[in-house]
Amino acid sequence: MRDKKIFILENTIIDGEINSLVKVEENVYLMRFGLDGSTRSRILLTKDMKEYICNASVSKSGGKYFLTGTYTNKKEGMAQGIYFAQLEGDKFKFIKFYNFLNLKNFTEYMSSKKKAKVERRKEKAEKNGKEYSLNYHIASHKIMSENGYYYYLGEAYYPTYTTTRDGFGGVYATFNGYFYTHAVLVKFDNQGNIVWDNCFKMEPREKPFFVKAFVSASLKGNNVSTVFTDGKRLTSKLFRNSDGEVVKDRNTEILETIGDGESIKRARYTDSMHWYDENFIVHGNQTVKNSKTNERRRVRYISKYTIKE
Repeated sequence: MRDKKIFILENTIIDGEINSLVKVEENVYLMRFGLDGSTRSRILLTKDMKEYICNASVSKSGGKYFLTGTYTNKKEGMAQGIYFAQLEGDKFKFIKFYNFLNLKNFTEYMSSKKKAKVERRKEKAEKNGKEYSLNYHIASHKIMSENGYYYYLGEAYYPTYTTTRDGFGGVYATFNGYFYTHAVLVKFDNQGNIVWDNCFKMEPREKPFFVKAFVSASLKGNNVSTVFTDGKRLTSKLFRNSDGEVVKDRNTEILETIGDGESIKRARYTDSMHWYDENFIVHGNQTVKNSKTNERRRVRYISKYTIKE
């Protein structure tokens, strides 16, 4: 008997209960445990499903359980779209799948030439009764919810490699970190229908060697706020909640130094997280240079960043 491929997609605590999404081969289970480790339930989510789940996140809102993430039509491979589902008991009340190319703004980050090429291929596939798909790795965030609506945020990335040659004609590829291309934000109603979607280019200079979330987000009133940090650069966006249009787009440099005659020469490991209301925490490492003494010092900083409507 061969070993099975088992991956833990997510662990989250809801109402004092551990909800663990576990992928066993091509099947995905929702395991529920008490905080004492006792098994409460084991639900096979993908029974009779022709699509394959790539990643998943569970949340509870208004007394209902929801699941979202990415899927593919292949047994193994990268994501080809996103899904949104409601759980009722031990099965889905509904689950809806959306090809990335059926999102109105998913290809907006591309150059006009590349976007036109994708459209031609999509049209050709549709004429032949087929579905054209793009393949992506997506770092999915947990579901956000407010006033009966649900928000999916995902960041697209791909692995990069450097090529080296030895003295005997051999060629070797070495992993060189993940490059993030863009983020997608989707608003769903409580039936899993898309209300709107939008996306924005990322392309950070940092290429992490592990999958991470660069973007942090919050819901407040009339807008959805996002913050994206990369080294010394900070990008904040306000999406209008009614239609997803960007109403404020700001690029700024993170933190000025406190000392006189000092300047930031380098910033690394910069991250952000939502704190409360329209306030975010930004933190990371900096190399600071004193223009009078030419001395450099490394500092760890933490700062509050506020997005004003």
